[in-house]
Amino acid sequence: MTTRILITGATGFIGSRVAAAARATPGVRPRLMTHRTPLGATAVPDAEPGFETVYGDLADPATLRGSCEGVDAVIHCASQVGSDERTARTVNDHGTRALVEEAVRSGVSRIVHLSTASVYGRGPFTALRPGEAEAAPPRPPA
Repeated sequence: MTTRILITGATGFIGSRVAAAARATPGVRPRLMTHRTPLGATAVPDAEPGFETVYGDLADPATLRGSCEGVDAVIHCASQVGSDERTARTVNDHGTRALVEEAVRSGVSRIVHLSTASVYGRGPFTALRPGEAEAAPPRPPA
């Protein structure tokens, strides 16, 4: 039995590692989404048979249409990290909502969302316990 998984942020820090693990797992056929490379180009280096790449931009929900068709699960690793609060909200909040809506529309039964500690500001975060951190995204310099 083959399990088809959509992985967002497949060229990013976390997503590239998730994609590598998925490609190495027997019975898993990943679909890798990136916003950095348009469809038709090789989005992921060292492309191997058994997976596909798709273009999708969380800042443009229309590009997500069809991305979840035929997949069993979504592993959402894409995020916007930086000092532009408007872009971060567009991608991380509205884009994630649009991705979940597309997954639900497509009948996806599982969604896993991986995020970053950067939403809490500058680390380190070694002494934090779950639920103790306040969101504090980076702000542009004054």
